[in-house]
Amino acid sequence: MPLPSNYVTTEAAKEARKSEIKSGYWAAGDIPKNGSSELIICGEPDDHMVGGYMYWTEDGPLYSRSYPTDEEWLSNAKCSFNAPKGCTKENVLQELEAAKNSNQKKEALNKLEYRRRFLAFAAYLPERDDFVVVCITQSSILKPLEEYLQMEEDYMNITPGGLYNFRAVINKKVTDLGVKGEKTDYSVAVRTHRAKEADEVKAISQRWEETKSSIYLPRYFMERGNNNVFEGKPDGAVMPPGLPVTAKDSYGADTELGMAL
Repeated sequence: MPLPSNYVTTEAAKEARKSEIKSGYWAAGDIPKNGSSELIICGEPDDHMVGGYMYWTEDGPLYSRSYPTDEEWLSNAKCSFNAPKGCTKENVLQELEAAKNSNQKKEALNKLEYRRRFLAFAAYLPERDDFVVVCITQSSILKPLEEYLQMEEDYMNITPGGLYNFRAVINKKVTDLGVKGEKTDYSVAVRTHRAKEADEVKAISQRWEETKSSIYLPRYFMERGNNNVFEGKPDGAVMPPGLPVTAKDSYGADTELGMAL
């Protein structure tokens, strides 16, 4: 028996909901309050994993492999979300020029968007049943994730199909502070794929093989108009210039993440 005219089936509704997802990008802010998300990292550095620094401008986020100079940052950064209402770049620059001591200078600079470290990578997101590009800026996520990624390859290796052999689970805890608002804390845990997940991992690997050429993370560093990471690797592309991204090891020395990963 035919269904009524204009009836939306369960499958059609599911596909429509998928199409409402804003993009193939994902960030920790997409995790619901007091929820968690599971990720399977895919691909190889440096095509599918990059890191560096970012800050917000009036035209959106700006990414670079090396730490932005003060001159560059002051020229491009926008007023932060927490800046006083009505804050403008002109006001901040005037306050800097009039600053009589380091405290006044710091107070003015704090009104601009911070320069933050970031790590971006391709991953399979089970809740969307699709591949996404993940961008992490929260230090509470970056630090443990860096430690897992720098483990010996015989423990945290990449499978022949291009998937990392572990799943990263990012947990989000939101605490109500009353009139002070909310406090958000993140934690990270990892686990290796279970034996019963072998068929699932194999299927994801096959899908990744068909998808990987359409994702190229160094586009983060390219000029606007060419920075869509889902347009694949440009012909003749080389890694953009810049100092390697580093992290402090347990002895306080800089370790190049590009080499450790």
